[in-house]
Amino acid sequence: MRSRPRRAFTLMEVMVAVVIFALVISSLVVSFRTGVKAYDLGATHAELDQTIRFVTSQLASDLRNVFYRQYWTYNVTRNQREEQLAERLRQMQESGARVNVLDDQQDIELGPRIDLSFRATDNGEVDELTFVRLQDENAPELRQMFGLVRVRYFVSDGCLWRAIDDVTAPEVDEMGNEIPKPNPPIIDKLANNVKSFDVKFGYYYDGEWLLADDWDSDTAQYRNPLSDEELDEQQAQITIGGTKPEEDKASVRGRTDDLPAWVEITYTFTDPKKTEKEKVIRQIVQIYPSQETFIPKDVRETAPTQQSGGVTRTKL
Repeated sequence: MRSRPRRAFTLMEVMVAVVIFALVISSLVVSFRTGVKAYDLGATHAELDQTIRFVTSQLASDLRNVFYRQYWTYNVTRNQREEQLAERLRQMQESGARVNVLDDQQDIELGPRIDLSFRATDNGEVDELTFVRLQDENAPELRQMFGLVRVRYFVSDGCLWRAIDDVTAPEVDEMGNEIPKPNPPIIDKLANNVKSFDVKFGYYYDGEWLLADDWDSDTAQYRNPLSDEELDEQQAQITIGGTKPEEDKASVRGRTDDLPAWVEITYTFTDPKKTEKEKVIRQIVQIYPSQETFIPKDVRETAPTQQSGGVTRTKL
């Protein structure tokens, strides 16, 4: 009985099989790497979008809970005590007494100075914003004086930070240096890869809606600008503790800028994977206690603007 001849793969068949197998494995590896890269990129973008939603929601919540009072409506007792202390010092100097008022056992206790101002500093693309807001009941902070906290937003090392402090103004020593508070502020990082944090402030003046690059609620700069003579007189005054004394502020009492109508924030985030790519977000938040009670429609729709000095005139 004849046995069937045994057949084996030829060298050519083996080589073809190896090539086909290598092509299949290569395509699978490429597909897997492409899928992993796409997933990683999608996860990064999703994380960035989530960060943007968190930042914009947090800032909007803070701005919608702004608490502000004109400076002459509070610190009344402290101002009176400062006047008494200044009068005692004047009388002692006139009488030739050598007693140091600071060492006097009958020295007047001034108490803390409260600061409720709304301020923003224009630093180009990395502005700084600080104001007082009502205490957040859902996230109680350690600073609960009068149920208020001071919030500060600033950019440092490519990150956006949020600092929470009490509403007392920092004291200064005899040399004018700021004395650190017993309890330092609580600082939290909100976002990485922040290239710019540009803040502008809308208000109504002389029949026009305008945008300002900076803001100080306790001065008369935009809504009620001072005359040249008043500016010269104000510059000549000596400031006390980093703030203007009451006699210096008397010239602008009742005509300060107070709160802006709205705050326009432009964020620029860089892509963590490709830093040359940027994502720009524009946010407008209305300030409810402001003098103006609405935001013009054209402002929300990004009306064309024309730069004029430190003020952007919005054409409506």
